[in-house]
Amino acid sequence: MNTKEAIALANKVDSEGFESADVDAMAEALRAFALLVNEAPNYFHPGYDFDGKKLEWLRRAGLVA
Repeated sequence: MNTKEAIALANKVDSEGFESADVDAMAEALRAFALLVNEAPNYFHPGYDFDGKKLEWLRRAGLVA
């Protein structure tokens, strides 16, 4: 689940309530977000791309296309 899908699901749950599948999807999105947050400090040293890993991280975070 990408960032936009997670936000859309959160908005759906907020407006319509949730089903059990929604809970599983939100838990998956939360795990992915926690992993991104834990990895973030590794990629934000100024001027370094870490062999393309920073760009890959930015894509997973939904910050670049």
